[in-house]
Amino acid sequence: AENLFLLSTEAGYGFLVKLGDLHVNKKAGKTALKVPEGARVLPPQPVTDPQHDRLIVVTTQGHILAFVAGELPLLPKGKGVKIIGIPSAKVAKREEFVAGIAICRAGQSALLRTGNGELVLAPKDIARYVGERAHRGTKLSKANRAVRGVEVIEAASPQTRLPL
Repeated sequence: AENLFLLSTEAGYGFLVKLGDLHVNKKAGKTALKVPEGARVLPPQPVTDPQHDRLIVVTTQGHILAFVAGELPLLPKGKGVKIIGIPSAKVAKREEFVAGIAICRAGQSALLRTGNGELVLAPKDIARYVGERAHRGTKLSKANRAVRGVEVIEAASPQTRLPL
């Protein structure tokens, strides 16, 4: 019941929630996450250490932002706060939205799936994208801007590494 999860949407909003807050005893269920127009819900991400785990968020236009997961509020339900700055008009028209969010622990790397293949970001590479929550983030190189998703991997493999 005390396990934490990140609930988020493609519009760039989200919050941390305790698993116990999502439990209901009504057959009709409970609305836990309010989803803005033009957005969809992203898969929940487990957060084990909010003070040290890094949240990595990437948009479909190649903006990337990393920050400590503990910067997000702990809420029982709602829309949440802005994780990355995407204009709401772009989300509503599906011009730009969050392609993926991952929770990265110490020593883990991130694997970005782009239109140009896969891009592995080692922990030192992730540090270049650290910024303040709700900001726009840093844009990836032109070759890697068409991002389809992000996931966490244990170690960076030199065979799949592409230039930034």
